[in-house]
Amino acid sequence: MLLTRRAAAVMAKCAARHAAVVTMLLGSSALPGLVQTLATEGAAFDAAKDAPRIVELTPGSDGVAEAEEEEDSEEAAQAEEEMVGSAVRILTACAARPEGAAAVCDGVGLPALVKLLARDDTSLRGNAALCIAECAKDARCLAVLAALPVVQPLLDIAHNGSGGTQKNAAIALGRLAKNPRCLTTIRDNHGIEILARAMKGKMSGL
Repeated sequence: MLLTRRAAAVMAKCAARHAAVVTMLLGSSALPGLVQTLATEGAAFDAAKDAPRIVELTPGSDGVAEAEEEEDSEEAAQAEEEMVGSAVRILTACAARPEGAAAVCDGVGLPALVKLLARDDTSLRGNAALCIAECAKDARCLAVLAALPVVQPLLDIAHNGSGGTQKNAAIALGRLAKNPRCLTTIRDNHGIEILARAMKGKMSGL
């Protein structure tokens, strides 16, 4: 598992920097597996986070077993977070091309990306927003996204976020606005004002 995470991290860096790596990935059978990883690892993370922790202690253990259980759980969650983060970065680079966006859509990766918008990890949220933005350029992906609860979490990031994370959310919202249903949701939730304030903040910083 450790080797897999490290390989994914290296591949993510390469895909972000070299178009030839993206071309290689698109021509291989790797993308469906990465989309599956995104979905399954993300689901495992959510399940572990929500599950109650019950530890039976033997007399005199003084909570040692409970502490070890919690430490193991945190390490597992961190490993899953790293793997999901690498998968998102790779898929973002690939989704900039139509065949990459199609692979994310076909592998049911879009619902998993939307769920990532609610994570505590700012970097992960920003990368998920950018991946959604890339996928939204594809008409079929846009139609799928329009049926998902994607607008509100992106608006929250655009309103409360900063830096690249806020920018990625704004880009995603701009592309989602091409769908009438998404545009209505954006308007109904004061999205135009939120985006205008975010843009004003960017301009004032120049």
